[in-house]
Parts: sequence; C-alpha cells; structure tokens
Amino acid sequence: MAKKKKVKIKPYPIASVNNIIPLTIDERIGIVSDMHIGSKFSRKESLLEAYDMFEDAGVKQVFNAGDITDGWMVYPGQVVDQNNVGYESQANEVKKKYPKKKNINTNFIMGNHDASFMKRTGADICKYIGAIREDLDYAGAFYARFQDPDDDVTLDLVHPDGGSPYSISYGMQKYLRNQPPSHYPDMLVNGHRHQSFYGYYQEVHTLEAGCFQDPSDFTIRKGYCGNVGCWMVDMERVDGRIKKFKPEYISFNGNVGGDSK
Repeated sequence: MAKKKKVKIKPYPIASVNNIIPLTIDERIGIVSDMHIGSKFSRKESLLEAYDMFEDAGVKQVFNAGDITDGWMVYPGQVVDQNNVGYESQANEVKKKYPKKKNINTNFIMGNHDASFMKRTGADICKYIGAIREDLDYAGAFYARFQDPDDDVTLDLVHPDGGSPYSISYGMQKYLRNQPPSHYPDMLVNGHRHQSFYGYYQEVHTLEAGCFQDPSDFTIRKGYCGNVGCWMVDMERVDGRIKKFKPEYISFNGNVGGDSK
C-alpha cells in the first residue's frame, strides 16, 4: 500500500482577545487604515499629506487598522490592479513610501489583504515591515487592545471580516452587542470597510477609520464606498474616563485618481 503523503498545513493568522498591549495613549492621536500599498488605486500621496497634517498638529501617535499592503491573490485578476506584485515588492514599497516622520510612531495590525501572504506562503509581511521600519510597530493579527497603564483607558483596533453592512454603524453595533459589557473598550476603531463614521454607542467612542484607496472594480462590487481620509482625535480624560472626545475627519475624496507611481 502506498504511503500517504504528508499534507503541509499553512499557518492561518489568528486574532486573540488576549492581545492586550500596554501603551500610554496620547490625548491627541491620528487614525488611518486600508492604504493597500501595491495597488494601482492606493492613495500614497494623500497618505503622505495626512501625515504632514498630523505632524503640523503635533500628533505623535497614529493607529492603523490594517491592510497596509494590497496582498496577493485575494481575488481573481488582482494582479492586473497592482503596481507592486508579491511579498518583496510590496514590503519594499511600504519601506520606501509609507510616510516617515521623526516624531510620529504608528501602531498597526494585520488586515485580510496583508494576511494573504501568510495564508499562502507562511510569510508574515506585517512582522517583516515592523522589523524594517522602526517607526511602524506591528501589534498583531486583526485585533489589538491598547491599554493605558496610567488610567486604564482602552482602544481596540480591529480589522473585521465580511462585506459592507446595510448601515454604516451596524458593524460596530453588532461587534459590541456580541461582547460582554465588561469587555467594552473606551474607543473602538474599525478598518476594512473603507468607510468613515463616528458614533457614541454603549458609552464607547466608535470610529470607522476610512481608507487610502480609490474604488476599484473589486471594492465597488463588494460595496465599499471608498471614503478616502483619516481621523485626528483630541480627548480629555479625568479619573480613568474620557470626559471630552473630539474627532475631526480629514477628507481626501476630492483628489481622485489613485497613484500610478
């Protein structure tokens, strides 16, 4: 009888609710997501402008909710939509083109496009990016909770799954509905859906992070509207609670056309 061939199981990135990272959270922060570097539709020039604005406003801490790269074979025909194809090309493009500011540090998580390399080859492109750029701190796959050790204020950074819900707020409401109240964060930041939204629900400040990718055939069919932009948030905290929360949305939708460089 012929010997059975061993099947090599490729690793699948796993989100963990135990991924809690102690971090002093500044009272002024930036929030970005979904730049899809490697895609012809990526808005790298607008991302650079956003970081210029963060720098001018004194922001020193940015949270990135995933899909820093466009990935590999996420959907049929994706390669036609890319300027940079493959792991090495996209990682090097991030190294060269992701904005680098002397006084700004970015914490980022893996998105589903980033995860495509790991699913198919076992290579964690986010871990590699974190190693080659000291200002980009990789916080884990799909989810990370940042907890301020000084006052226990928490920020959940999430790259969810699925397509566009029937209402912009529904994804975040459902996420919180399925959590025990004892696990609610003070701030919830979602990537993936390429939408911008702020709401205050169950005493949680919720933000859809927006994106830095123009609509493509794929995103249009998935129902992602492509709100190109980011957030700058000012907050005031008293006795471990957020007393004042002021989100400012910065839109780049008027400058369309992607980045052919």
